[in-house]
Amino acid sequence: MKGAELLPWTGGIGAHDLAAAVRPLVADLRIEPLSAHADLWGAPVTDERYALIARLSGSRA
Repeated sequence: MKGAELLPWTGGIGAHDLAAAVRPLVADLRIEPLSAHADLWGAPVTDERYALIARLSGSRA
């Protein structure tokens, strides 16, 4: 992808590293692992796939 070489995390970022980078900016967060959900990807995957869900300070739950 054009411009990807400028991103700070070549090849993507692991869930825990992203959480550590985002945590100081949000009220709370959670990581939802998604790798085991083959139905999302069309086939089983072996790499890390996840959703990081964060709530900003002052936002409603």
